[in-house]
Amino acid sequence: MLKKLLILTLFFSLFSTPLFAQWQWSIRGGAVNTMLRTTDYNNITDIETDASGNVYILAKTGGVGLKVANQSLTAYSSYGTYNSIDIVLSSFKADGTYRWSKVIGGHLYDFAYGLKLDRQGHVYVMGRIDNPGETMVGVPYTPVHFDTDTILPKIPIDSLGIDYLDSLQQSMFLVQYETTGTFNWLRMPEPDTTTKNFGNFPFRIDVDNSGNVNWWCYLKAGEFRWANNNIITLEGMYVLKYNPQGQVLSCTPLDMSIGGLQFWGLYGSAEFKIDRTNGNYYIAGTNDGSTTISLGGVPVNSRMFLAAFSPTGQLLWKEESGGGDKGAINALSLDNAGNIYTSGFAQNSTTFGGYTFVSPTPHASPFVSMFDPGGNHLWSNMAVVEAVSDSYSVAVSDTEVAIAGYGSTLYWPNNPDSVNTEPNQGYDAFLARFNKSNGELITMERTETPFGGASYGNAIAAGPQNTYYLGGNFSMSMFLGQDTLYKVGSQRSFFLTKYECDVPEASISVSGINATNTINLTYTGDPADSVKWYLGDGTQVWGDSIQHSYAAKGKYRVCAMTYFECTEVTVCDSLVAGEISLEEQSLAEVAIYPNPTNSLLYLENLPKHSSVKLYNLNGKLLLQKQFKDMKASLDLSQLSKGVYLLELQNGAGERAFRKVMKE
Repeated sequence: MLKKLLILTLFFSLFSTPLFAQWQWSIRGGAVNTMLRTTDYNNITDIETDASGNVYILAKTGGVGLKVANQSLTAYSSYGTYNSIDIVLSSFKADGTYRWSKVIGGHLYDFAYGLKLDRQGHVYVMGRIDNPGETMVGVPYTPVHFDTDTILPKIPIDSLGIDYLDSLQQSMFLVQYETTGTFNWLRMPEPDTTTKNFGNFPFRIDVDNSGNVNWWCYLKAGEFRWANNNIITLEGMYVLKYNPQGQVLSCTPLDMSIGGLQFWGLYGSAEFKIDRTNGNYYIAGTNDGSTTISLGGVPVNSRMFLAAFSPTGQLLWKEESGGGDKGAINALSLDNAGNIYTSGFAQNSTTFGGYTFVSPTPHASPFVSMFDPGGNHLWSNMAVVEAVSDSYSVAVSDTEVAIAGYGSTLYWPNNPDSVNTEPNQGYDAFLARFNKSNGELITMERTETPFGGASYGNAIAAGPQNTYYLGGNFSMSMFLGQDTLYKVGSQRSFFLTKYECDVPEASISVSGINATNTINLTYTGDPADSVKWYLGDGTQVWGDSIQHSYAAKGKYRVCAMTYFECTEVTVCDSLVAGEISLEEQSLAEVAIYPNPTNSLLYLENLPKHSSVKLYNLNGKLLLQKQFKDMKASLDLSQLSKGVYLLELQNGAGERAFRKVMKE
């Protein structure tokens, strides 16, 4: 399989084996009981990672025999003839080791709509609970628990068995934890006069650079429970901004209106993000026709929409679908430059942002699109499928964008990677990676299930380079690398898996026949699927070892593009035809020892006028030095134990990378 990912010059060494993409580890979770509604099952809905590499999942579950990664948890939802849903927040180390969990819920249906982390080390969960009333007879209902940290009093009833409508009816919640799982605070901002008729509704959250939580909500008129400026005079869409201490800083109305809130809020699709560079808000979603949506006072008459709002809530621009107009936006993400990425499904002849989706089949197909901060379409890529397929989540890293979803037989145009299933087998979860600059597919990986089984990718998060976390749900069983997962109970269970593409070592050697300007080039790195040579005179040749004659003696730049299972690495150097050695000082000869080390790291055979940089695995630059001599040392004694990435660079700008370990 040919994959396209990154171009490094001269030599890239990350001595990691094996040299292919793999599912590093996997866990399962969920409850045993069959839930009442057909749309309810154990499922991961959101994934986040922190600066230390820890992973956090948000899931919905049932109430019987709840487990996460073989850890038994106490659930609060009912089961039997009346089944409800709880919320699970769990955290794992980067190696899959279980850290901690929180279970939120009570007797009734409780939902979470957002999981976010800030840069100050806080974890936020947002959603809606349905607190039960007291019972006059029979087994008492279980009140809503925020695990064991906070238990809400049940709604009192009068002598006729009617709930008091002016107390404990709040449903919206925002809760903050430390990344260690320590509970900090809970906010339920609705008025005491709130009823259970979903008058207020929470949609999504995002976090800005200052650690403030921006909470997109629908609020009714009334006096709310925060300290200042707490009177809402006109119901509608608002962004509540909370600081890390749980105080409301502002309540900003959005130039967006909606009707049929109960239906749209429960079953509709919309995503919300904040641009951390300028504070603008972005909302993307699907208009399924069940309600009326207006942006800037103008109704949305299309299936898909994407809109930008200023920090004060004014509509800046919007995009709507057209043409065949059959599709949905299920996911929205931004990169550090404010570029926008959407994903979902589309069908042939549907247009969006001036781009027309084209497919040889009529089925709904996963897509990914990129827009600049001004809403200008940059690129789109849509899969070809033989049955309805979809994408539910999108994640952005430094050079890539990845999506997760499900499909049967599925492939991307101009790329051999595909998901192939037998007829009537069902669906498999997939993870597809794309080049951010042009939308070309890098690689697509699928989970494997037995015949008759199925899996669905619902959430994805980016870790360090070429690393992703994929979550969703499955029936029967799943095969993920060395792990086999079996469902917990009679319905679907949820899964979390880590995908990592190891970057291999690539290098070349040269020998020559001086009299004829003929050279022999040999690829000498880790075994590659194929090697393509660019010989500096316009010639391109495939092969592990080649011979080439130049028309004239001179300096030529030679590159070998090496294709591996899940990535490509390009090795380049300059040579003079008629000579038998590479001209530039090679970083391949640099010696690094001891590795692992507990203090000093020594470097020998450095090219003159070289430099080094040291990063952690999250890409943070820790130190940088320049050297004139061929020998040097680095003091790592102040660093924590773990693996780091060392970047070497010579005077010509060539780079090489090595993994080093601090004990």
